[in-house]
Amino acid sequence: MRFANSTDESLFAYYESVRRQVVSSSHLGERYRLIGANLKQFADELQAEIDRRQLRVQPIDWPQH
Repeated sequence: MRFANSTDESLFAYYESVRRQVVSSSHLGERYRLIGANLKQFADELQAEIDRRQLRVQPIDWPQH
């Protein structure tokens, strides 16, 4: 697991970074999309570790394609 040795604080920081990227990308519009499959996969792995630790975070609002 990629995040098994990360602190809770690190997980929160990574997660907030992903959320900010998604929000920024959604403001730029479809033509300048910054997010892709790699970020989504990273976020899914991160979410799995957050869930495993039973931490609470605000869900990321992924744009519809």
